[in-house]
Order: sequence, then structure tokens, then C-alpha cells
Amino acid sequence: MKLIPPFQPRKKILRILYGSMFFFSFHMYIFLYVQSTFISKSVPETFLSLIYGIGALLSLATLFFIPQIFGRISDRRLTLILISIEALICVVLAFSPFAFLTVFAFIIQQALIPVLAFALDVLIEDFSRNRDVGLVRGLALTAGNIALVSSPLLAGYLGTRYGFGMIFYISIIFLFPLFFMIFRLHKNLHEPTYHAQSIFQTIKKVHNDLTERGRDIQLIFMVNFLLQIFYTWMVIYSPLYLLHQGFNWNQIGLIFSIMLLPFLLLELPLGELADKWFGEKELLAIGFVILGTSTIALAFIHTSSIAVWAIALLMTRVGASCIEIMSETYFFKQIHKGDAPIMSLFRFTRPLSLLIAPIAAAFTILVVGETGAFLILGLIMFFGLRFVYPLVDTL
Repeated sequence: MKLIPPFQPRKKILRILYGSMFFFSFHMYIFLYVQSTFISKSVPETFLSLIYGIGALLSLATLFFIPQIFGRISDRRLTLILISIEALICVVLAFSPFAFLTVFAFIIQQALIPVLAFALDVLIEDFSRNRDVGLVRGLALTAGNIALVSSPLLAGYLGTRYGFGMIFYISIIFLFPLFFMIFRLHKNLHEPTYHAQSIFQTIKKVHNDLTERGRDIQLIFMVNFLLQIFYTWMVIYSPLYLLHQGFNWNQIGLIFSIMLLPFLLLELPLGELADKWFGEKELLAIGFVILGTSTIALAFIHTSSIAVWAIALLMTRVGASCIEIMSETYFFKQIHKGDAPIMSLFRFTRPLSLLIAPIAAAFTILVVGETGAFLILGLIMFFGLRFVYPLVDTL
């Protein structure tokens, strides 16, 4: 079956999808690091873990059924529907004067974002080839990382000057070009045939796969899960920690923009290296060593210097960006077009981390304090080496 119609060649489709990743990422990242502070205006901070946990459970439940939807509805149409729902949720978050409605919309959004990211993932995978998956994934991540780096500055300015509602209002604007670009994909776009399969069947299939490929998929799941634990822990609690240290949102926005530069500068060249020169295994190991060491180092910083905190946090993202692109590249080299259930399971790691990390972080902070929590998180990251070592390199 011909995968790509002649009137929309592969490169053109990928350019559209890279642009889509940029606008989706800007929409998501502009409120990512302020959302814990935003929702704490409606509920006490002690309830943050519960709110994130409910959102994560709802996201997991949604991802259970998403793979069965493929084949009944096209990737393109499903993505357009999800974008429309997300726009309505953001309207509520931007303008609702009622705390209970704000919390409800926030929970729905926590469930919706991973599903929308998964739908875009499927579209990109449809038009990736195994020999250049590192480059394709690197370009897609870089498109998103341009937004990742610049959005904290904008969010810090908007939050300080106009309040958090304005951030969600502005985020809606980025959904319009996202909708238009997905709409541009031809409605008769040929897509792979998906095999309807429940998530339980997929878990059983992956768990019982005793081949080298099956074992490697299981290991890379765990690598990605640990990375998502780090992201969730830091996204929720690092802004609150910096606020407690006396930084304002303009300063935090600057710190975070510098911190996130490795995602923009490193992932594309690392993806190409993984395609042509190095296997992913070595770079994954280096990434975990850097991530664990630099996170532990945060526990020993006792200064209010913007430069010190920006550099220290930047080093954590050097490790994280290396792990992110290598885990993405490795995973998508292991699967095939039409493996939507396995892709869904891979994306389960994000909502699963949203369920586990807030509770683990809250308990850790309660026991060892905010500073000690960095030490514990860093030690947890070193466990990633346990899952990297048995991997079989793709080169």
C-alpha cells in the first residue's frame, strides 16, 4: 500500500508536522512551569499532589482506549478534535472566576495534553524511516525546544504583569496555527493499518516478548519512566522552591530559559550522531551520570545568585536532553508503523509519573526537606544505569 500520496510528499508532510510540534509545544510550555503556582491559588499547596494524581489517572484511563480508536478515526481527525477540546479548556482556565471550575478544567487539561502529544507522535512516526529516525525525532524535538526555551521568559513577564489568566489566554493563540497546520494534511492521507488492541493486551504482549527486541523495549520504557519522574518532580516543585528562595517570576523565567538551552542546542546533533556514529547506549549512560550528579549538586547550593542557579539547573538539562533524544531514537527504531498500542504504552510513562512523582516528592520533602529532596532525586536518577547497561546498541 502506498503510504504517502503524490500530492503531499514525505518531506512536505514532515515540515508541516515540525511546525505543528513548535506551536503545540509553545502552547504547552508557556504554562508548564507556572501551573503549580497557578493552581495553588485555588487550592492549598498540600493538595497539589492530589490534583496532579487525579489528572494522571484520567490521562491513563484515556490512553487505555486511544489505541482502539485508531483505525476507526484518522490520526488527522482525532488530532483536530483534541485541539478543539484543549482550546475550550484553556478558555475556562483563562476566564473562570470559580475555584472548583478552574480545578476541574486543570484536571481535564492534565489528562488531555499527553493524549494530544501522543496523537502528534503517531503522525510523525507514520512518516519516519528507520534509517533517519534520529534525525526526524531530533528535528521534531528541536522544533518543540525552540518554544521550550523561549516560553519561560514570556510566561514570567505575563505572570508578573498581567496575572496567570493571561498566560492561558495567550496559550490559546498558539492552538490556531496548530489546528490550521494539521488541517492542511490532506483528509485522504494514507495511513498505516492499526491493529485494535487493548492496553492490557499490549502490556501482556510486551511483557511476554522474550526476544531481544521485546527486552530492549521493556528496558527503554524504564529509562523513559525515570526521565519523566525527573521532569514531573522538577516542574512541580522547582518553581515553588525558587519562589521560597526569594526569586520573582521574571527572574525564574530567565533562569528557566537558560536552563532549557541544552534541549535546543544538543538534541538535534545528538540524534544525528545516534544515526551515523554512536549507539544510543553510551550516550544514555553519560546522560544519567550527568543528570544524577548535577541534581545532587543542587542540594548544596545556598545562594540567591541567578547565574549560579541558571548554570546548575542547566547542567541537569544537559543530562536530561541527552537521555530524552537517545530514548526517543532508540524506542522508535524498535517499533514499526502501525504499532500505536506500543507507542501509547510508551507515552504512559508521563501520566504515570504524574501519578507517582508528586506523591513521592511530597513525602520526600516532608521527611528530608526541600533541599534534601534534590539529593534523593539525584540518587534515583543513577538507577537509570541499571536499565541502560543490558540494552543492545542499534549500531
